Amino acid sequence: MFKNPLANRGDFFRNVLTLMTGTTIAQVVPLLASPILRRIFSPEEFGVLALYISISSLAVIFGTGQYHIAVVLPKRQKDAVNIVALCILTGSIVSLLSLMALILYGLFPGNLEYQSTWIYFVPLKVLTASSILALDAWTIRKKRFSALAKARISQSFLMVIVNISGGLFGFGTYALLIGSAAGDIVHLGYLGILSWHKEKSYLMTVNWGSLKTQALEYRKFPLYSLPSSLISTAGSEMPIFLLNGFFGKTVLGYLSLTQRMIAVPTAIISTAILDVFKERASAEYRVLGNCKKTFQKTFKALLLISSLLVLSIVFLSPLLIRLVFGEEWANSAYYARALSPYFFFSFLVSPLTYVFFMAGKQKEVFLIHCYVFLSVPASLIIGNHLFREPEATLFVYSINYSVIYVFYLIRSFQLSRGSKFA
Repeated sequence: MFKNPLANRGDFFRNVLTLMTGTTIAQVVPLLASPILRRIFSPEEFGVLALYISISSLAVIFGTGQYHIAVVLPKRQKDAVNIVALCILTGSIVSLLSLMALILYGLFPGNLEYQSTWIYFVPLKVLTASSILALDAWTIRKKRFSALAKARISQSFLMVIVNISGGLFGFGTYALLIGSAAGDIVHLGYLGILSWHKEKSYLMTVNWGSLKTQALEYRKFPLYSLPSSLISTAGSEMPIFLLNGFFGKTVLGYLSLTQRMIAVPTAIISTAILDVFKERASAEYRVLGNCKKTFQKTFKALLLISSLLVLSIVFLSPLLIRLVFGEEWANSAYYARALSPYFFFSFLVSPLTYVFFMAGKQKEVFLIHCYVFLSVPASLIIGNHLFREPEATLFVYSINYSVIYVFYLIRSFQLSRGSKFA
């Protein structure tokens, strides 16, 4: 007999608060350590870290084949365990292939960047990050939100400790890279040991036949979600290059403060809501064939928070930015206002779009991402051509993204009602 997925509905906000608290602490720790780190390491060393993260982020997209998104979907636990194993297997293969590619490429004369030792940390990052994505999804499926929060906090603390201690001992860039790797390993180790103790019997069900079955069952994820993620990642970087070309680095500086003030805090809340929504909505969908009740409950909470967010941006951001950062940063408040429609709909809709994956609509997501990839630069080019002014250009960009999110919302609501409405 199935357990009612809507039982204990009060747990929803408690789980969100647990994850939000853990994610907040995990992000605040490096932020508080930043003044110390900036005195230990040079800009060039942070530049190497940034390059390492960029390369790794693209490689990790291939690492799981995007199968980690499917971990919460199967009805049977043993099927989900085999998907986790599939993610770790693909991550291992991509990690090994990337190592071989780096070794071969580094043998050619003139490829000095790839003869640098730091580049060989990338394959390790691919393996650990891919495994973390899979185990995080499994932990969410098992409703161990407290364990996930502890893993993220432990990862953050160890990374900072290794960064500072390694920097003080003169390890330079390698202190930053080793700190990142150590944080990943403690996150992975904590969830891995916990899962082994609690689900050892399920792990015994992992075999080649089941891996192949699950790979075929959820093949839409590597077919559509993987290229979607690549397009999405590339598209997210494009506005930076265009705005720099149109208005210069000063505007980018103002915009970076806007992002730091608004995007980072809201991402903490949004990610926590998404993680809980995944588990609750997937459970309801598996039992009832729809997740409309969880969808509506989550939508109401997101609507309230996003409304408060926009009101704060419009009325409080000019005062707060002048008070905290000084008059010279006042333009950041104007950019925040121009982007307020984008922030509103992004926060409101993003967690709910997971319904697309539950309904098997990865192809639709891919097509939407293709449109985003084309329309985002077009909106910035049109805005700049019409107004020649950053605030108005950002507003055009914001309106374009808002229209995309409205479509996402309407379609997500349809899909939440079950297959007959899809």
